[in-house]
Amino acid sequence: GDLSFAFNPEGRVSGTLLVRYNSEELDATGVVNAWTRVDLSSRFTVSDNITVFARIENLLDRQYQQVLGYGTPGLSGYIGARVSF
Repeated sequence: GDLSFAFNPEGRVSGTLLVRYNSEELDATGVVNAWTRVDLSSRFTVSDNITVFARIENLLDRQYQQVLGYGTPGLSGYIGARVSF
């Protein structure tokens, strides 16, 4: 399940806090433990033509598996921009 908290006022900054929970499940080779991951994303409008984006995934740096035996990234950050003409 996902629970999302969005911050989207009339200003230049908006953001989302996402809490994702996956319960214990049976995989072909065993049991995959339940896990919770927290992600944070934001957007800042610099001007009519420029928007900057940032995202942090696995904010609490938890170790978890979506598929038994395959790891997932720890704390990860991404940044980008959109420029229009």
